[in-house]
Amino acid sequence: MEVKAFDAVPLAHEAGSAQALNLVMVGALIGWGVLPISETTMRAHMAELLPPGAAATNDTAFSLGLAAVATGASRRAERDRGEYGTRKSRPRSE
Repeated sequence: MEVKAFDAVPLAHEAGSAQALNLVMVGALIGWGVLPISETTMRAHMAELLPPGAAATNDTAFSLGLAAVATGASRRAERDRGEYGTRKSRPRSE
């Protein structure tokens, strides 16, 4: 089993809403090939099922998730903002 990770929260905020986190992650999972659905099919389902008032935010979030895994942009953006690798680690017990 392979574990893939990235910080999607800043991308959801960039899309316009923390609630868009789910679509950032769906975009990433499709981009990684983990979900057996195409980008085109997902966009069609989004247009059909999601509230029209949030269409721009949802589409942006989905696109950001796809782009982040395709380019590694999420880590570069974190590094550029000074956030990547700044989590404090627990002290080691000796």
